[in-house]
Amino acid sequence: PYLFNVAAGSFASATRVAHSSPELWQGICAENRVALVEALRDYRQELDTVLAALESGDDTALLAAFEAGRR
Repeated sequence: PYLFNVAAGSFASATRVAHSSPELWQGICAENRVALVEALRDYRQELDTVLAALESGDDTALLAAFEAGRR
């Protein structure tokens, strides 16, 4: 597909995980359950912030979210 022709090398590296064994990743996630739950909750909060800024047209909040991400 065209997407693969224009994607950078890191895209191939990231998508390689998708071809890994589901059982392997289930085990990794299970072993790191507490840390992953915390990280995913934090990530969900950040996504909700960006989503709210986009939905409301709040460009100032959107910029603040990207600036916070850069730090």
